[in-house]
Amino acid sequence: LAGLTLLGTGSGTGALTRPAAAIGAGESRLRGPRRRSRLLNALAFGPYQRHFAPNRTEADWISRDVHEVDRYVADPWCGFVCTASFFRDLVTGGRAVNTSAHAAADPAQLLMLLAAGDRDPVGAMGRGVQRSATHYRRAGVREVCVILYPGGRHELLNETNRDQVTGDILTWIDGHLPAQADEPTSLMDEAEIARCAQAAVEGGAKYLGAKVCVPKDASLEQRLAMLTNIYRACGLGE
Repeated sequence: LAGLTLLGTGSGTGALTRPAAAIGAGESRLRGPRRRSRLLNALAFGPYQRHFAPNRTEADWISRDVHEVDRYVADPWCGFVCTASFFRDLVTGGRAVNTSAHAAADPAQLLMLLAAGDRDPVGAMGRGVQRSATHYRRAGVREVCVILYPGGRHELLNETNRDQVTGDILTWIDGHLPAQADEPTSLMDEAEIARCAQAAVEGGAKYLGAKVCVPKDASLEQRLAMLTNIYRACGLGE
């Protein structure tokens, strides 16, 4: 792994970690690990919503783009209430990866980009992102870049400034990760774009979009055009 990009990251749940883990473990034992927990769902996501009151929907915290928020709310694969064991594992896993020992296991030469909105409650409005960056720097990772987008919320690639975010990520990749000689150099033609888009739709990725390999010799404008065409073909809007 030569480089790592993290979007919408945070730095754990702080003082709530142990109580949340205990509640998750307790509900799993008493009601069964596969029982959906509305209590833990409210504890996890309720605080996010308070930053954007009065709320238009229960997912206002994910994006300023109301169209994307409405798509999220309408999608049965998004925003559903998870099980008690999911929340238990999420909290305990988050606690494990936010330790100094875990960060120290990352190679010092690993290049990292942390990008988030400064109105993303998952990242404590930017403070948690900066804490994560400091965490990795203290562990010995030599280059950790942080980009905070003013007004941006959690899902940067579904935000109103998504093109800016995509461009910044591609620029960072181009500036930090040189192209490999054995990588493909030909650009995707219209037929290949259509094929990727259809595969994404058939694979149930209508909301998440298509994950594709864009050749490194493509210019920024060409890359953005490819991604835009794929999003349009998937019915994801402009």
